[in-house]
Amino acid sequence: MSNTFSSRLDATAVPPLSARVASVLGFVDAPGTAPTAMFRALVSLAGLPGSGKSHLARELHDETQAVVVRTDEVRKVLFPVPTYSRDESIAVYQTCFAVVRALLRDGYAVIFDGTNGRRTGRRRLSTIARETGATHLLVRVMADDEVIRRRMIERQAGRAPSFSSEAGWDIHQLMAASEDYGGHFDVVVDTGSDASRAVNAISRFLRGDRGGLDGVGTPDGGRMSGTGMRGRKLT
Repeated sequence: MSNTFSSRLDATAVPPLSARVASVLGFVDAPGTAPTAMFRALVSLAGLPGSGKSHLARELHDETQAVVVRTDEVRKVLFPVPTYSRDESIAVYQTCFAVVRALLRDGYAVIFDGTNGRRTGRRRLSTIARETGATHLLVRVMADDEVIRRRMIERQAGRAPSFSSEAGWDIHQLMAASEDYGGHFDVVVDTGSDASRAVNAISRFLRGDRGGLDGVGTPDGGRMSGTGMRGRKLT
């Protein structure tokens, strides 16, 4: 993949993957091996802008101290003046996948916060977890359009944290038409209502306790929660 996008982007604009990974690891402040008490686990959040992924990631981090890898922040680290081009996004996700792998290899619990709107990318995250010996929970985060619209108004007015995202309602609508959220999800979280049960269950998972998630993650686990999505719905 690096050969593909390096032929499209100016090589001087995109440092080698190893340099990008080192920069991001420094940004997320995860030096060396994880604390011995930490459990090697990956929670991958997937959802449209404004769905509540980053807020959920922050709550999970506060509960568990798991390292958050957020695509919007990684983009700003790599591209201080982002263009949001396809090739730029390829570089961002390639870097994120490598950072997630490095953190899991070092024993960290990791929360990956991104739109993750491609099945190939979600399968790759599952592969990374399997190859590093980590448990993996794939979480679909969603909210009603009106809830998302209100959040974006609050964010753009500076009354709510942006988590480095610059996406507005127009971007949300474009991505809603292009992203693919079909297929299996272990858990579906509706952040338009009280998500405390989800935070508790996923936090326990990150600590190595499946708790209320028994049976989730298997092909027959959970239930259909929205068109084409299989997963246990937690609110």
